[in-house]
Amino acid sequence: MRRLLVTLLIFTIPCAIASGHAAVAESTLAVDFEKSVADYSAAAKEVSKRQISPEDEARLVGMFTSMLEELKKPLNVSDVVLRYQDGATFPDMARHASSGPVGELMARFIAAIYNIYRILTPELITAIVRKSPLELVPLLRELHVFLQFVTANPRDYGHGVFTERDGQTLRVFASDEALFRIARSIMLRTLFATGDLVYKFSRLTAALCKADGTQDPKSIVDTVISDMKRSTADDSRISVVASSLRGDPQ
Repeated sequence: MRRLLVTLLIFTIPCAIASGHAAVAESTLAVDFEKSVADYSAAAKEVSKRQISPEDEARLVGMFTSMLEELKKPLNVSDVVLRYQDGATFPDMARHASSGPVGELMARFIAAIYNIYRILTPELITAIVRKSPLELVPLLRELHVFLQFVTANPRDYGHGVFTERDGQTLRVFASDEALFRIARSIMLRTLFATGDLVYKFSRLTAALCKADGTQDPKSIVDTVISDMKRSTADDSRISVVASSLRGDPQ
């Protein structure tokens, strides 16, 4: 018995230390991300009070791009594609029709931010900064959710394998189960990190969430940017309540 206990301790202690190190690393990354977002937000608010100069524009675009590149490092691939297990292209909202309000929201959100991720260029980032620098704050949080989702270790969420790599392409199988177990958990942890009970999607993500699937995502994004105002107060933005996302009693 004593030998068994010693063996268990030898096995358990390194695992506990490794788990602790992982938790500390994740916590450190979260703090660094929040600091970066706060720094960008402060700079964007200051710039929004006056005429944006070319130098202001370049600085904000550079800050956002640097943060996004940092978030993309765990990918280690040049392309990400979302699919269903049968190989069909994501999204097909008919496949999520019976997944309930939270399930449908997750499917629409991941589809929206996936499209933004694929079409986001330096030119689009610059166009957003010119119109509304603060718009990039919620957009960065939403991109953070997406990138955590596609690089998640499914075992951490009680889920089976849901990605496969093919050269420089990462395929992610966006089933209802993966969206609910993994993406929803990451959304709660990331979008409500500041303690707010309500989160408002960026105008770009909200517009794509509301789209019926017949319009080209790029044309929707271009239209939203062209109509964008400096103020982020906009009734078109979708509000998400943390308790509803968790399924807590109202």
